[in-house]
Amino acid sequence: MSGRDLDSIGSGSPSGGGLTLRTWTWIVIGLSALAFVSVSLTGIAALILAYLKRPEARGTIEETHLTYMIRTFWISLGVSLVAGVLLIVGVGIVLFMGLAVWQLYRIIRAIVLLSDNRPIPDPTSWF
Repeated sequence: MSGRDLDSIGSGSPSGGGLTLRTWTWIVIGLSALAFVSVSLTGIAALILAYLKRPEARGTIEETHLTYMIRTFWISLGVSLVAGVLLIVGVGIVLFMGLAVWQLYRIIRAIVLLSDNRPIPDPTSWF
């Protein structure tokens, strides 16, 4: 990894607007959680912020969390589209329920690990 490694936490360095990378990462996770409970456009806002802040977070704990949340969004969108089509045959509802559990797991995992100042071990994994 270039720049700071995962052991030297980048949460103290101010980002644009005086906010730290840690704060921006919390905002991304919070917007994702809000999108989960309200089915709103806040998920898109979280995605845009994550993409904007990830280059700045290169080599930090926050980068793993931002990558994790970006993947959560895109996988959720893909599964939602498939589940929507499969609603016709009744299987879609099961997929939507499974997706909701999976999203909740990923959001809670991100919150717990970031609270403990730990990276996501494999941000490109399915879990």
